[in-house]
Amino acid sequence: MIRGEYTGALLALMWGSIGLVYGAEFAPKQHDPALYDVATYLWISWLAIWGATVSYLQKVKDRPSGFSMRVLAIEWITAPAAGILAFWAGESIDADRLLTASAVFMAGYAGRQFVAR
Repeated sequence: MIRGEYTGALLALMWGSIGLVYGAEFAPKQHDPALYDVATYLWISWLAIWGATVSYLQKVKDRPSGFSMRVLAIEWITAPAAGILAFWAGESIDADRLLTASAVFMAGYAGRQFVAR
């Protein structure tokens, strides 16, 4: 069962990631997307990719075909776009950093549905 094998490791990495992002000073006071540095976008993308990975691993157990690297790659490509949109939304309303990081993870989890709607 995939859920039992990977859940603990994924949760540990997720909480570690949120802790690192929460502790980092990644938000300048001006809310211009061009003012954020590359490290900020890398952290946001990484959190969103973890969300997409968790979503995919939960879906793969229900699929008769099982694991597909192609589908996982598509999830990993769309997740950062969703995460960045969630990050910009959180920053535009001056949301708490931990709340914004959680929203980024959930946006990555939603993936294509988040971007499409």
